Amino acid sequence: MITVTIHTARPGIIIGKGGQEVETLKEELKKLTKKDIQINIFEVKRPELEATLVANGVARQIEGRISYKRAIKMSIASTMRMGAEGIKVQISGRLNGAEMARSEMFNDAKKHESEDKDKREMVDLNNQAEQLVYQTEKNIDEFGEKLSDDEKKTLSDAVEKLKTANSGSNKDDVQSAMDSLNAEWNKLASKMYDDSKEAEKGEAPPPNEDEKKKDVADEIEDADFEVVD
Repeated sequence: MITVTIHTARPGIIIGKGGQEVETLKEELKKLTKKDIQINIFEVKRPELEATLVANGVARQIEGRISYKRAIKMSIASTMRMGAEGIKVQISGRLNGAEMARSEMFNDAKKHESEDKDKREMVDLNNQAEQLVYQTEKNIDEFGEKLSDDEKKTLSDAVEKLKTANSGSNKDDVQSAMDSLNAEWNKLASKMYDDSKEAEKGEAPPPNEDEKKKDVADEIEDADFEVVD
């Protein structure tokens, strides 16, 4: 079997309606290789920060008769808006139909640092929120038997609140939702820990006979006595 992994910003196009496109691709690869094919498709959530995708985007625009300078400047602006520390683009060839090939370099780094600071912080916060959502949902599945229905609902509601906040652009809302979810989980985790300790106490085995004798012997103290005729 051959496994093919595809990273794309538009997975829907590759998968197609009802999975038709990906099945067609699988059959074509199977004919070429004479082997079974497994295709894994992963979505690139921020294509503006992937160098290969940025380069392909610039190339497609140039092929579409857009000025290479305009295509590059638009791509640079888009990448910097997404929080990139910097970007450098080099293009070579007969630019604008020139008779001789040449290369030009375009770059942007730290130029918009102050205005992009909030955007980078928001991207970091979004990543933290996504990780917290994933971990909490995993914990609910893992410890579900130890949680009541009301406790599960409380956690699920907090998760949904964080998802909603994270889909917006207000950092305070995201941070507040994260704090609330963390507080709920910490409270329940502490309760589960206390319950497990109580359960261990209740399951402690009774002392054996040797231990009982030892306890009785420990309670016996030496004493003076006299014989009375």
